[in-house]
Amino acid sequence: MTSSRVIPVLVYLAVATTLALAFLGSTDLIRMEPIIALGATHMIENGSWFVPHLYGEVYAFKPGLAYWLAAMAGSALGWSEFSLRLPTAVCGLVLGLAICLATGRLISPRCGLVSGLAAATSCLFFEQARTIGFEMPMALGVGVAVLAAIRNLAEGESSLGWWMLACLGLLIGFMSKGLPAIAIYLTGLLTAAIALRQLRLLWRWQHIVPLALFFLAAGAYGLLAYRQGGLLVFHQHLVELLFRGTRWKPAMLLHAMLKPAVIFVAYLPGSALLLLRFAPRSSDEPDSTITRVRIAAWSFLLTGVALFILSPVNNTRYYLPLITPLAVLAGIYAHSHQLPVAAFLRKNRLLKAMADPATWMVIAGCIYWMVYIGAVEPRRAYSNSLRDIATRFADHVPPSQTVYVDSQDGYSSLFWYLDRPVHGGWDIGEPLPPPPAYVVLAEEQARLAVSLQRKGLVLVVQEQDHEGVPYALCRVQDAP
Repeated sequence: MTSSRVIPVLVYLAVATTLALAFLGSTDLIRMEPIIALGATHMIENGSWFVPHLYGEVYAFKPGLAYWLAAMAGSALGWSEFSLRLPTAVCGLVLGLAICLATGRLISPRCGLVSGLAAATSCLFFEQARTIGFEMPMALGVGVAVLAAIRNLAEGESSLGWWMLACLGLLIGFMSKGLPAIAIYLTGLLTAAIALRQLRLLWRWQHIVPLALFFLAAGAYGLLAYRQGGLLVFHQHLVELLFRGTRWKPAMLLHAMLKPAVIFVAYLPGSALLLLRFAPRSSDEPDSTITRVRIAAWSFLLTGVALFILSPVNNTRYYLPLITPLAVLAGIYAHSHQLPVAAFLRKNRLLKAMADPATWMVIAGCIYWMVYIGAVEPRRAYSNSLRDIATRFADHVPPSQTVYVDSQDGYSSLFWYLDRPVHGGWDIGEPLPPPPAYVVLAEEQARLAVSLQRKGLVLVVQEQDHEGVPYALCRVQDAP
């Protein structure tokens, strides 16, 4: 690799590594993070590697990759906030690097650098790369698949190696979040192939064989999961998809039409480079490869946006798989278009760089990053962490004592920091677990803790979180 290609890669790594890793473990685990951490510990302790569990119950709404990554990091580096978030951050870094390398190879090193930094400096990247979750591993897998497909479609070549890479990426995306990865990639692939009149490439054996291997590998995982968890594994995943995807109501129409604007804002400042589409173009004739890459990237992006418009899901993190085609387009427009620059600016490298929209993209991204890690991230952790309540509860529960909970996932931060065995099979309407068990109640149930004493529960301690939500620790009375 020549220096002209090495330097952009090094610049990307220097910027993106800092943005992804600095202060990575400085805040508590919140929301979905402890769920994955608890599922990872269950896998290690029980050997149930193909079916995630939470509180001793099957929790297979997503496949196992995120849990595997957390388990490997926790086992190798210790169970800290930094180590558990590290695999997700690495997935983000690798995704941006893949965008940088692939776009740099297809178009130019500078275009690759801008594309990689457009991903790594976006608002949504910060949020997801610094959080244990399913979205970033899925975005990595789908992103690699999209890049490989764009390469073959743009070159008009059905390369077996690139299709194998695409299907490997798709497998990673599937193992991260299941069927949504397949839907996003395959619909975008079909749209791009039609737009470029390359549909014939999809019917060649070089593409069909890797695709068959993907379905074989996905089927093998499904079989292993079935042997460990039965039909409940597939039932939960399908219920999750139906719950997220079939709640459409006419009242949601306006919200759906605003999703493109939400996606644009989520990917600022990199998405702002797409506005260069309307800026004066360089005097050089447009390269045919650039044109085909641009058409393919727009096909993947617009198809993904259309899928999200049709779907009732509205959490911004779901849009993360669109980061790859959007970042590629940002690099292309920064490469192919230029703003009017005075002659005296062109003579000075520093002034010329400051007139480059890509420079301002990086500056804006770094400013937002400082705001995010200095204010947004700590505030979000403070509002959602239940570490303080867990610490106070732990003073009343013996270290090896099982704690029962009438909740699947809403309070996982409490149980992660409580660091006690947790069982979720008990329901408030069922008979109490055998003494000397402890029970944690939350929200409305916590308000009933005193009245439940006649059923055999003794209120040990009651606390409130930062928003005033009550939590009660109760002990099951010994039989008289």
